[in-house]
Amino acid sequence: MQRRASIRLRLALWCAGLVTVAGAIVVIAVVSLTGTVLRDHARLPPAAPGGIGPPPAVARAELARRGEFVDSTLAEARLVGLGAIGVLALCSVGIGWLVAGRMVRPVHALAATAHEVSETTLGRRIALEGPRDELKELADAFDAMLDRLDAAFGAQRRFVADASHELRTPLATIRAELDAVLDDPDASAAELRAAGARIGTVLDRAGALVDALLTLSRSDAIAERRPVDLAALARDVVTATPGAASLDVRVEARPAEVLGDAALLERLAGNLVENAVRYNRPGGLLRVATATTPEETVTLTVANDGAPIDPADVPALTERFHRDGRSRADGFGLGLAIADAIARGHGGTLTLRARPAGGLEATVALPARRAPAPAPVPPSARA
Repeated sequence: MQRRASIRLRLALWCAGLVTVAGAIVVIAVVSLTGTVLRDHARLPPAAPGGIGPPPAVARAELARRGEFVDSTLAEARLVGLGAIGVLALCSVGIGWLVAGRMVRPVHALAATAHEVSETTLGRRIALEGPRDELKELADAFDAMLDRLDAAFGAQRRFVADASHELRTPLATIRAELDAVLDDPDASAAELRAAGARIGTVLDRAGALVDALLTLSRSDAIAERRPVDLAALARDVVTATPGAASLDVRVEARPAEVLGDAALLERLAGNLVENAVRYNRPGGLLRVATATTPEETVTLTVANDGAPIDPADVPALTERFHRDGRSRADGFGLGLAIADAIARGHGGTLTLRARPAGGLEATVALPARRAPAPAPVPPSARA
């Protein structure tokens, strides 16, 4: 495979070619104009003292001498011009090489950084200094891409570590139950059934964790969007959530239609309601409201009046596998993280606010489904 010349060499040659062509045009134009002026003057009839013209033979000899002088002068001018063009070509190649080197230096830095970057060295940055030109924008865009990759790899490592930790616990429990049963040759049928029931409970929790992880991964890529009535969905979720009936439930379901994945939006609403029920006080408030704002935004608000929450701790509630003092053994710390991911996947946001009286208020804002424009009425129908 034939190797192409470097971009620096090509830039240098292009600059040299343009400068040389421009110089050649200038030299040719100057020599041509000079030759025209000299020939015009050489053709003027010679004058003698007293205003009387010289004899014809003398005049012809003078004109011939002038013509030879013009020809020799133009020949020397052409020779000097060719030499000047050659020197200009050589100098322009050298200058073009230096200028091109300075121009592509950021590209070399970018390429060197790209070669050195790996999953473990994402901290490298170009940090190009200089004027805000195209190369500076390219270097800054590359640095921004590395920032995003570094954050993504970091989140992936934390997610894998947390998921491994969460799955290690049920696996260890299952192993302990099996070892206890297998090490006891006199275990009764009742003990075996009890161990099987405990293992089944652990497997159910592990299955729920895997389902939550799959939902979390699916929320980043929504394949198909359909009209979803968020108000009806919220009412159904409140009715189906265990423990909600024992609370002071207040549902304010105003019209709220969006375009999205119905299963994911149901999971979003379900996670918010389940979180509000789980971290509530006995007989506490559970408020669920939907609405459509004049700015064509649909909101779903879920609030409870559980234990007070420090506002400084609220941003961490959407982190994956987050647990705090309120957490219980039956949670994975993924509910709000999944809700946040689903909201972002639908082009919306999840906002959490610690209520002054205690508890948490979660508000999801999604783009409203725009109603189709009415069809124009034909003039005949208007009549």
